[in-house]
Amino acid sequence: MIEGAAGRRPEEDNALNKMCDFYGEALVLPEAANSSTFFYPAINRFAAELSLRLRGKPGRLDTELLMRIRESLSKTNKEKADFWSVAAESELQLYLIIDQHRLADHWTTVDSAYGGLHERVPSVKYWRSVYDQCEFVLSNYARLRTTRGREKTAVDQLLRRLWAWTGEDA
Repeated sequence: MIEGAAGRRPEEDNALNKMCDFYGEALVLPEAANSSTFFYPAINRFAAELSLRLRGKPGRLDTELLMRIRESLSKTNKEKADFWSVAAESELQLYLIIDQHRLADHWTTVDSAYGGLHERVPSVKYWRSVYDQCEFVLSNYARLRTTRGREKTAVDQLLRRLWAWTGEDA
């Protein structure tokens, strides 16, 4: 995010690659592999990989990692759901939609997921982190030449909505 804000694309790509590596290492740690918080490093790696693909790096969706994230979230949300595990389900859903370049087509689904969570947990202290994570991926998506019209409007609308929930000034 820092390299991107400074306009240093090669350094930003390098940072994203390192992010993938470091979160990948975290996934194989014994305490992470079977933990109820496995989804945390896994979804961050997933977001970094998606961001790299959006920036033109060859690659495909890691279906094995996706399956493990879904299993982790399902287990966590059945046994001891909290704000972060429920938010992660919405994030994962968003990432899959972005991977297909179909945010405008699935706007109602995304809006419902985040809106429902906000109704249950409106506290501003949680929403800045959700905004930052979404902005991290959506900023890469918004830069694509194909992200125009309805799709660009949906990106902007989601980011404005999440930002409003942070309680911070624009």
